[in-house]
Amino acid sequence: MKQMDRRSFLKLSGMLGIGIAAFTVPALKAESVRFNKRLYKVSSTRLGMGTFVSITVFDDSKYKAEQAIDKAFDKVNGLSNELSRFNKISAVAQLNEEGKISGVPPHMVELVQRSLRYYRLSRCCFDITVKPIIDLFQERFAKGLYPTDKEIKERMELVGSDKILFSGDKIIFKEPGMGITLDGIAKGYIVDQAAKVLESCGIKNYLINAGGDIRVSGTKSNNKP
Repeated sequence: MKQMDRRSFLKLSGMLGIGIAAFTVPALKAESVRFNKRLYKVSSTRLGMGTFVSITVFDDSKYKAEQAIDKAFDKVNGLSNELSRFNKISAVAQLNEEGKISGVPPHMVELVQRSLRYYRLSRCCFDITVKPIIDLFQERFAKGLYPTDKEIKERMELVGSDKILFSGDKIIFKEPGMGITLDGIAKGYIVDQAAKVLESCGIKNYLINAGGDIRVSGTKSNNKP
């Protein structure tokens, strides 16, 4: 079996090691400063989805901004746990373990529906069923090896979103050994949900940055700091 050097190992490990791993971290006090005579700038950065998540809010009430940020991070942490394949009690992990599941949570239903649509639109390029391939590479990387062509070919038999039977809140894999990962779509979705929380709290001006997945809202102000 072909050996690989340290540089290649680290490079490929980094490429495949990105996921929405669940993190539970204590709430941190947001930093608040006066932005101008009318607005406070309130910011907080915490761990979430396997990366640093920063939320910055501009509002005339420092208290309202801090409360909104806390609620947005609660949403981030809750959805990260719900949609993570690393969380053993999540619906995603249960589906991957058993090959079928009923009573799928609404957020997961929406994401799988979107993923299947993107699978068709991208002509099979966007595919959430690539987990068996990811697992294969991670298994071999742990030993400092590349997978063989035969191993890759065997795992590819388990890949293909057309092998997912999806109806209502039920999902079934057609082939034993299949698995899904929502890593390629969940982070942006969770950022959007966090934005909805901020807006429901009356926040109009904000910036969310989750490791490069960014959501911004606001208008240009003529008021100088």
